[in-house]
Amino acid sequence: MQLSISGAGFDMPRHAQAVERLKRIRGKAPSRAKHRTPNRSHRVITLDVLRAHQDGLTTHEIAGFCSLNFEEVCRRIPELQAAGCVVAKCDQDGKKIKRRAPTGYQTTVWIAVS
Repeated sequence: MQLSISGAGFDMPRHAQAVERLKRIRGKAPSRAKHRTPNRSHRVITLDVLRAHQDGLTTHEIAGFCSLNFEEVCRRIPELQAAGCVVAKCDQDGKKIKRRAPTGYQTTVWIAVS
């Protein structure tokens, strides 16, 4: 069903009218741009941060050094590990080194492979 917008001079579907009305009420939709960096993938951002910190970082620490949030970093680490770009930092006995995260849990320290 087509309804005309008063004074607009053309017909617009009802759902389009609702969208236009919301745009006028809310203004611009909230942006997540602060979490995104144009032209750089999350993998590249995560890897760059790890390369800059040779001693290794936990996922929480990586998120603190870049524009990504914790969940975005957590999704990228297994992908980077499968690609051979990052490994868990280990001690002399071969045990993974872990540090306490803000949540209180022990989390793995990751390092970039050269």
